[in-house]
Amino acid sequence: MMKKKLGVVLLLLAIIATLAVFPACDCGGKTDNTPTVSFAQSSMTITEGERVSAGITSSGGTGDVSVTFDPEGIVSYDDGYFTAIKEGTTTVTAKNGDATATMTVTVQAAAAQEVTVIIGDNSVTVAIGSKLNKPADPQKDSTVQYDYTFDGWYNG
Repeated sequence: MMKKKLGVVLLLLAIIATLAVFPACDCGGKTDNTPTVSFAQSSMTITEGERVSAGITSSGGTGDVSVTFDPEGIVSYDDGYFTAIKEGTTTVTAKNGDATATMTVTVQAAAAQEVTVIIGDNSVTVAIGSKLNKPADPQKDSTVQYDYTFDGWYNG
């Protein structure tokens, strides 16, 4: 009888020890579904036309993360990436359920691409998209019998 009582006591001690080691078991294999969202960094600087990872991490909730900008039109967001649209600074807010995270994105102007235009014996380097001044009208040489005027650039 004593051995039986000792066995019961040991069994109860084993159960108590197990409960002390594993106190928080929901026994359904479920995890906390509290929504979270965060950015990998608090700010970034990118160049016009550049596409970079937004660095958004989220968990819980529905899994749907919405992204908004203030002001809009400087950066766009698609499938986890930012694309720089134009020069400026915007505050990006990511939202997952009740959880929000913000970061600042600064877009700097892309470096101007330049080309060299050769006109006769002269050359001029200009940025693509900028205007080029018309060269001076050619002067009539004393041995030439025709007058020349500049009528515009040939686009042929």
